[in-house]
Amino acid sequence: MKKSIAVFLPVAALSAVFLNAPAQAANSDSGYVLDSNGQVVRDQFGGCVRNSNWVKDSEACGGEPEAKPVAKVEPKPVVQQKPEPEPIVVETVVVEDAPAAFVGFFALDKAELTDDAKTKLDAYAEYMQNHPQKSLAIQGYTDSQGSEAYNMELSQKRADAVKAYLVSKGIAAERMAAVGEGESNPVADNSTPEGRAQNRRVELALLD
Repeated sequence: MKKSIAVFLPVAALSAVFLNAPAQAANSDSGYVLDSNGQVVRDQFGGCVRNSNWVKDSEACGGEPEAKPVAKVEPKPVVQQKPEPEPIVVETVVVEDAPAAFVGFFALDKAELTDDAKTKLDAYAEYMQNHPQKSLAIQGYTDSQGSEAYNMELSQKRADAVKAYLVSKGIAAERMAAVGEGESNPVADNSTPEGRAQNRRVELALLD
């Protein structure tokens, strides 16, 4: 009958056997802690656990979570403020609706208004109705034929004829002043028939 031989190793020797393997794993040249199966040990976040051999240039363990790229913040472009354009000054032009200048002509030695003169005076009547603050100066004239006294009287009749017509159109008489100027202030040569015809006239002037 064979006898069993028990081999007893010192306790210190056994400790060295069991502790040596993990120490080698922890000191792996890869720079990471390895388990008993040679797999990289990971922490609770999934990252590889480094050992004292790890340096910056160590090869990645293959499971190291990739660092999230940091978004590059581009500086906002500087917007050049355009100078404000200078305001455009628009001048308001008020178009006066006053009728055209009136010059009414008369036949020789007459004070009756022609149809053409009445048409022009209608425009003055309408204007004065729309502008009650306006007044009117009426000046009658003659040519140089006849006496000065006669021509003064005739020129007054011509001015009065214009005033009477405007009164008939609704214009108050007190807004008008009719004056005979006789043969003064001729606008043409009294030595010709054409010139004398132009001097037998009535002129109107609107006043504020």
